[in-house]
Amino acid sequence: MNQLITRRAPAAGFVALLLALFAVGHATGSHLGPVAPGMHPGAGDPATVGEGGGHGHGAGR
Repeated sequence: MNQLITRRAPAAGFVALLLALFAVGHATGSHLGPVAPGMHPGAGDPATVGEGGGHGHGAGR
């Protein structure tokens, strides 16, 4: 039983560290807001796909 606890302790600590880092990163991102001026969810026209709308991806084919 004691051996099982000592094997799971590093894994539990690693998961706790990941959760703490995610929480800090999420809180920081929420506090700072968008990364570019005027960048808001759902703002602007949707991107077009097709003739001339792909920013040159695959144009040489």
